[in-house]
Amino acid sequence: MRKKIVIAASVIVCLILFGIWYTRPLPFDTFFPYAEQVTEIQAYYKEPGGERIERQLTPDVPRFTSVMELLQSTSYRRSLRMLLPKNGIRIRYEETDIWGLSLCTEEAIPFPGGLQTGAQFRVSMSAGQLRFADLRDPDRIWIVSADIENTFSKTIAQILK
Repeated sequence: MRKKIVIAASVIVCLILFGIWYTRPLPFDTFFPYAEQVTEIQAYYKEPGGERIERQLTPDVPRFTSVMELLQSTSYRRSLRMLLPKNGIRIRYEETDIWGLSLCTEEAIPFPGGLQTGAQFRVSMSAGQLRFADLRDPDRIWIVSADIENTFSKTIAQILK
């Protein structure tokens, strides 16, 4: 009986430690290591009940620098929800998004099918969830939280307005 309790307690401790490790703060470069190669951001912002505003941001536009600095200076935590089977999480884009960013590169970046340029990474805010998607691999989608969640989302929205 005592042995079963010790084993159960050990399993619970291991699960807790894994959860703490998995949700630890990570820099943006962990999710998208090519951030320094971004040459364009295709962005949009949608006012509640309003029209979608689209922006093309390039390095010569101050908004580009502001967005990249904010993305790179913030720490992100992966959600434990991402460990659920894919059927348990519905990820829809643009239907309910408040804002979205597609980070594009000119230099070729390795994809599973070879080198490719263009949109590589997507960041979006929808239904209170901050999502990262590596467009090179459809299985690499993360629901994350920023350490300064509300401020982060509001700052991005202000930059895009």
